[in-house]
Amino acid sequence: KSRTGTAVLSSPSESAVSVYADPPSAVQPGTTLKLDTLDARLIIAWVAKDPSEGNQFVLWTGHTVKSAAGQSEFRWYEIGTGGMLRKGTLSRSGLYVFMGAISPDRNGAAGTFGSKAGVAFNISSSTRYPSAATVTIVNGVASAALVRAGTVSDKDFTCLQGLGVCRW
Repeated sequence: KSRTGTAVLSSPSESAVSVYADPPSAVQPGTTLKLDTLDARLIIAWVAKDPSEGNQFVLWTGHTVKSAAGQSEFRWYEIGTGGMLRKGTLSRSGLYVFMGAISPDRNGAAGTFGSKAGVAFNISSSTRYPSAATVTIVNGVASAALVRAGTVSDKDFTCLQGLGVCRW
């Protein structure tokens, strides 16, 4: 904001990201129907001050892309006025990781903001039913947890459209 309280837009700047491709649909056990992991557009964005970066406003966002192993993975980014500040990838061989959402820690009252974030995402594979998981990132160290393990493959009405892909 300017001194008068009106929004001020700066000139666009570039932040380099690794080359990526649209993610494949995720497989699931017991069916040839796949889960739609959508495309590689950036999703779920947060803008907040980051005290570890001089209290500048930064953007946290991410997208699902094709992994080097041919599954899907979630890549996240923290972008500041000078470009890329931090980035990471959630992936595991044989596992489709998709539809992630990153949220930074902004607990200013406790003085703990700026070095933590949480990522919620979905996983699936040929042996694991679609499930929900999280990763917390504290001072650069990631810790994963399974939130809810799936017990069946998704075969809802969207799968019946003849495309072989189910909306998730």
